[in-house]
Amino acid sequence: MNNIQLNLLVDIFKILGGKIESRKKIHKIIYILCRNIDKNIFTYTFGLYGPYSLDLDSLLYTLIQKGIIKTSRTEKGVTTYSIYKIPSTTKILSKEQELIIKKLGSMHPWELEIISTILYFNPNANEDEAINIVNNVKPGKFSNNQIKTVWNTYKTIITKK
Repeated sequence: MNNIQLNLLVDIFKILGGKIESRKKIHKIIYILCRNIDKNIFTYTFGLYGPYSLDLDSLLYTLIQKGIIKTSRTEKGVTTYSIYKIPSTTKILSKEQELIIKKLGSMHPWELEIISTILYFNPNANEDEAINIVNNVKPGKFSNNQIKTVWNTYKTIITKK
């Protein structure tokens, strides 16, 4: 665990009210943010649900073991991660980045999956390219309209920072 990784994760938990529902959402928010700030804070590979970081999973596991993060299950069986003991960290995110995180935090994990998948393959994709990327990598999982709507929403979020 390095300090930048810990600082980023703690900042995100604070911005989102100390709680994030689903590990998938944590992975996607951090991936999308890192793509927007051009920093490789975590190493990612492409997994079943899009970009996945073993580094991030290891950090989450360590923080759970240390009692810094607690987990609980929702009625639907989704794991919620809550920061329990906030470690001493340095704030590393700007106000603009905080706004992006708040907007991403209000999105569903499946929407973040679409965005992160497109960003992984072509961060400058236009609408048609975005639809092609997702349909090629995840055939039949999302409708063209879902892909188009989510990608356009994302583009609006990052231009309005």
